[in-house]
Formats: sequence, C-alpha cells, structure tokens
Amino acid sequence: MAHRSQFTNQISRPDAEIKMKIIGIIGGIGPESTGDYYKAIISAFNSRYAELAYPEIIVYSVNLNELLRFVEAKRWPALADWLLEKIFALHRAGAQFAAVASNTPHIVFEEIKAKSPVPLVSIVEATCLKAQEMGLKILGCTELPLILTESQYDTPFLNTSEIHCESIISYCISNG
Repeated sequence: MAHRSQFTNQISRPDAEIKMKIIGIIGGIGPESTGDYYKAIISAFNSRYAELAYPEIIVYSVNLNELLRFVEAKRWPALADWLLEKIFALHRAGAQFAAVASNTPHIVFEEIKAKSPVPLVSIVEATCLKAQEMGLKILGCTELPLILTESQYDTPFLNTSEIHCESIISYCISNG
C-alpha cells in the first residue's frame, strides 16, 4: 500500500520510494486539447501507477488569440518571449518541469528550452522517439484521433498528444 507524505511530493511503498515531480502545462491553446491533456496524463499515470494516486499538475491557460497573432505575423522571437513568461509563471507556481500542450508553439521550442528555468518535455522529441521505437520512416501524426484514424489510411498514425502525455508521465517519475 502506498502512502503519500503530507508535505512533499514523495510517495512511499514497501518496495520503493518514488518522488513525483510537479507538472506544468501551458494550455488554452486549444481549450479542448488542454482538458484532453489533463485527462490523458491522469489516465496514463493511473494505468501505470494506480497505487500512487495522481501527479500534481499546474495548468496555465493562455489566450489563444495572442498566440495566433504571433504565429500569423511570424514573430518568432516575440512568441518565444511570450511562452517563456508563461513557463516562468509555472515555475514560480511550483512546476518542476513543463510541457506545451500544442504542436504549433514547438516552432520556437529550442529557443524557449535554452532559457527555461525548468526542463521542458517536447512533443516533437517524444513523437520522434516513439516513431524510432516502432521502426517508422513515414509518419502521419495527429492530435485529432477522433477525426483521422489508421483504418482510413495506409500510413500508421501517431497520436502526438498521447505520446506527449506518456513522456510527461515518464519525466514526472524520473530522477532526471
């Protein structure tokens, strides 16, 4: 039986002690996908570590219209600065690492990663690793598994949100 310390993120079991990191998510870029990310993280965590309860998650729901103005104008340095403000806010709130719950902001991922106060989990890196594990060379990636399915196409589809959530869970319980 697992026991959660009242004052820390540490969980004790008779066979091991697992420290969970506090997850920070930049969401709101697609309000529905933010909810889907939250549910997927909880579900993935619960399927792997049911005895450990749930990870702590801090969500910063951003203004989609602000992000779109940067993207439409191709103002990449301004987008990176804007995202960094959100990451610093997550850090101040207690997040020990963070992820952006959308593909588009990954255009500036390397810039924000270099300046971030916390480690960042990349949807692109997680998807590439999964594709390599599966031996795939041609990918169809989607965050819309309800609209596009493998049965409609000859190319395997990877649900990038699901893969990203799995990598977030892995990082949450890692020592890194």
